[in-house]
Amino acid sequence: MFLTACIDPFEPDLENFENILTVTGSVLSGKNVSTIELGRTFGFDETEPNRVSNARVSVVDDLGNEHVFSQVAEGIYQSDTTRFEGVIGRSYQLKIFISNNQTYESNFQLLKAPAQIDNFYFEEQDRAFGFDSLNGLQLFVDASDPENTTRYYRWEYEETWLVQVPLPARGSWDLENNTFTLY
Repeated sequence: MFLTACIDPFEPDLENFENILTVTGSVLSGKNVSTIELGRTFGFDETEPNRVSNARVSVVDDLGNEHVFSQVAEGIYQSDTTRFEGVIGRSYQLKIFISNNQTYESNFQLLKAPAQIDNFYFEEQDRAFGFDSLNGLQLFVDASDPENTTRYYRWEYEETWLVQVPLPARGSWDLENNTFTLY
């Protein structure tokens, strides 16, 4: 018996790509800072995105009020919480003007009430990683939307760790021999 296979290799075009504006961000309710990040697509061999600075970024509400965001870092624009508060039930439009006379506008989007978090919990899980297994935590959030109007959810969290050593080791490192001597 003789078996053969024919595979046509896929070679993507990594040289030619479109230089497209990328917009990341959100408008938040209350006295929270809303942040918009502007960048450009970048090549396969590049490691950092190309940030877009010196743009005019603003949010217009459904009453015609315009709130201009300030550039706080390269390609990062934020609202001023003393002048702008997103109001649940109102609609907002993002407007971007870039120095090369390009203007971008989103459609108006309704700012919805956040879903109620009913339960937050975690489970310890092992995950396959190559030939090894990694132990970690899987986070879960149970939420409810009484009006059944929200289909997409987004939560952000900040990891914090506290490591407590049961018995602190007292000693010194010998840098020449790369050894640790306990007292």
